[in-house]
Amino acid sequence: MKTLNDMNEYKEDFHYYDIIDGKEVTVNDVHLTACLFFRDGHLQETREHLRDCISQYMALFGEHITWGFNSKNRRWTEKPFDKLPSFNEILEERKDPDDVIEWFVSAGNHKLMQEAVPYELFCLTERDWQLENISQLRFRVDRADFFDLDKHGHIINLFNYCVYKLNPYFAYMGWGTAIGYEKEYGLDFLNQCKKFFGINPIRTWDAVAMHHGIRGIDWWTYISDDLAERIGGRGKLLEQVITKSVEHKLYDNGVLLIADEVPQLLPVDEPIPQSYLDVNDICRPMRNGHYGSLGGMNEYDGGIGYQTFNAYFTDLWLRRFDNPNLWRAFPQKSKPDITAEPIKSETGDVIAVKTGEVCQQDGRYIYLDEYDYNRGQFRYHNINEYDGQLIDYRQYVVLKKGDIAPYFIHMDANWRTVEAMEITWTLVEVL
Repeated sequence: MKTLNDMNEYKEDFHYYDIIDGKEVTVNDVHLTACLFFRDGHLQETREHLRDCISQYMALFGEHITWGFNSKNRRWTEKPFDKLPSFNEILEERKDPDDVIEWFVSAGNHKLMQEAVPYELFCLTERDWQLENISQLRFRVDRADFFDLDKHGHIINLFNYCVYKLNPYFAYMGWGTAIGYEKEYGLDFLNQCKKFFGINPIRTWDAVAMHHGIRGIDWWTYISDDLAERIGGRGKLLEQVITKSVEHKLYDNGVLLIADEVPQLLPVDEPIPQSYLDVNDICRPMRNGHYGSLGGMNEYDGGIGYQTFNAYFTDLWLRRFDNPNLWRAFPQKSKPDITAEPIKSETGDVIAVKTGEVCQQDGRYIYLDEYDYNRGQFRYHNINEYDGQLIDYRQYVVLKKGDIAPYFIHMDANWRTVEAMEITWTLVEVL
């Protein structure tokens, strides 16, 4: 897929409509989406850099922005864009490091928030008192703009500008799900993902869960030097990149992995380019091995006729490049969550792998004795008395045979690396 026409040949499989108030309205779509996760969002200097990024987006695509939310004076009400306070006003009101900067603007109509639109901008900063949260900036651009010769360069420059300004811990860009702010049709993005490996569901929860690893890869995957410490640092990352001949770009504080010349939808019934598989293999030891649900904290499985992105299907999705056939097997029944019980060998020994060792068994591994240094206690884990499911805040990682077991990164309260620790990862599920 190299052109907009190539992409639009698949449009009926990712572009969904509904009739609302007698009119045909787009409720699910796919557009180019970039997400950057950055630290120090509680600091004034970083907030000013964030303002610069937002100003750059608005200079390029602001003509399409028609409404947003008024967050001034603690209100959160939808308004036409010309009735909103400026981003500078929000910064002026929220100077306290313990306060949050939140900003959402969009194309479309503020009275029709079920509509999926091609332009959207969102940011959310962490508060100084919050532990293990990270700030985020997300923007969406019409897929047609990506294939426009003039606008294409502006989009690339915008991403690079945001990386330069925000120095992200992790970032990605590619085809993302587009649903309305009122997520009435949010369940449908599972149907989009059933048909395409290359569509990335957007989830604000990533910022909360990222201290245990990234969610996955995209067309462009930016790995900061700090994040690369999980696999031994920038040098080790580049060794793998060069060995696998992955296209990449070097930044002052990170490396951008480029999976293809243009982002691919990757229909599930077609072969996956080796470049995507290689980027996935490099990033797998940095991935969160127990993410939860893309559909929501309390998402459930309604059966084969009404399936949602519950924790089980989310896990299959995150592992789609590890074993594509697992994801291709729809429809299928959901399975129970893991139990975190160590798995033993035939001789009765617990199967484990230490940091730096080569993994010999495909599976899900856990840091059993993870200590929360910022809270001064071991990570909480227990069985929920209500539904019998495991509640577990320890770190997991999915490894395949041949992977090098990663480090555990001890971070301070503001996401600065204190120590890359050599630990033991214990097998709790064979995959």
